[in-house]
Amino acid sequence: MENTTASITNNSDEIDLIELLLNIWQKKWWVILFTVIFAGAGVLYALYTKEQWTSKAEIIAPRDYEIANVLQAHLAYARITDSKPDDLNTRLYNSLMTELRSVNSRVDFFKQSALYQRLTADIQTEAGKQGILRNLVNEQTTITWPDKKKEIDYPTIAFSAERPEEAKSTLEAYMRYLNNSVFELERDGFLLEVNNDISGLEFSLARMEERLPLSREIRLETQQKNLERALSTAKAAGIKEFAKTQISEGIIVPELSLGEADIQLADNQLSDNNFLFLMGEKYLQAQIDNVDKIPLIFPADYHFKKTQLTQLKSLLSEQTAEIQDQSFHYQSAPYLPLKRDKPKRALIVLIATLLGGMIGVIMALLMSALELRKKRTKP
Repeated sequence: MENTTASITNNSDEIDLIELLLNIWQKKWWVILFTVIFAGAGVLYALYTKEQWTSKAEIIAPRDYEIANVLQAHLAYARITDSKPDDLNTRLYNSLMTELRSVNSRVDFFKQSALYQRLTADIQTEAGKQGILRNLVNEQTTITWPDKKKEIDYPTIAFSAERPEEAKSTLEAYMRYLNNSVFELERDGFLLEVNNDISGLEFSLARMEERLPLSREIRLETQQKNLERALSTAKAAGIKEFAKTQISEGIIVPELSLGEADIQLADNQLSDNNFLFLMGEKYLQAQIDNVDKIPLIFPADYHFKKTQLTQLKSLLSEQTAEIQDQSFHYQSAPYLPLKRDKPKRALIVLIATLLGGMIGVIMALLMSALELRKKRTKP
């Protein structure tokens, strides 16, 4: 009995499946129609939807030859000021990383870019323009930072556009903009430092030129008074002349024209103001007559600073606004993409075709069910 029941059930399932397939076959034109419609829609969407092409670049710290001009200027500055040069390569690269992280820097770039001007040419509202700008900054530009877990070794900058040439050229322009920003900041800082040194040297030299003549005048006035006092003392003592006689090696005996006076003094005593009168009237008078003819002699430090000032001004005049260096090294330069990111046309058409077929089958079954219901409701 049970075997008979199971056999009837299996036969019923087979009949239902066959009936289902027959119903679908009878409504096959509906299935074909929906499949063709959805496939056509998929083709149209794939053909007319905006394409996306992405160009990428990988960068590392610059090599010395890539920052040769700026490096030479900094080395020259270090030699002139006798200072230690810093790691310019790393400093410039870190400055570039700061610019890469700056959203404002990206906004400033795209506002003046040819791509933004083209995309907003027909847009009148500010809201529309801001929407395009946000998309360029946040969606079409991506920066991937190094991550050991993901095996990303270098910062990767990518830009997506509707055309491959546009993706590559915009990324190149963005990297140039960042590079120019880095070197403009570096140049401004360097010029400020050099100008501060020049101002400091000019002030120091001006102070020396102001004080040294005054110091000389005071020194000469003091010297003249000492000589005049010594001359008065020499006249009172009757010392006319002074002479030195070397009687043997290493022994010098001062001889004074004082008759039989036997006075022996060391040289350091003669340089003392208290013993100047021992030089004699003739020598002291000659000193007094020529004391105002002693030239003003600037110290070695003055001449060193003056030379340093000249060199710094020369270095400053050599600095130009033209940027010839690069604050990074391309590990992988921006390239022309050969494969678009989207749309995946074959996949879109395939999915649309399958979806159309499924909807067609469902519609065929619904129509068959409705027809069957109508038949059953008829008297």
